[in-house]
Amino acid sequence: MSLQEFVGKTLEEVVTDHLVSVLASAMETGQVVDPRRFAFDTVCMVSLRIDPGCLDSSLHVSVLARAFHITSKISTKRASAPVFAVED
Repeated sequence: MSLQEFVGKTLEEVVTDHLVSVLASAMETGQVVDPRRFAFDTVCMVSLRIDPGCLDSSLHVSVLARAFHITSKISTKRASAPVFAVED
């Protein structure tokens, strides 16, 4: 199976098995769905072959998702911190 086929199959599974039911439930309850959760689940399934279950907001946040969030915050703070010129 090529990478393109694998990614396509994985996306199809994520959409049909998870996203459709989450969107249907959100439509009934008026709940907001965060598209970043869909993206994170998809990236994890393609790259790590694990489903962190972030689309389902009723589940606890996975350890992997929490670690990724913390890492992102640290990276953002580092990138936005002022860099002062150091003279010799």
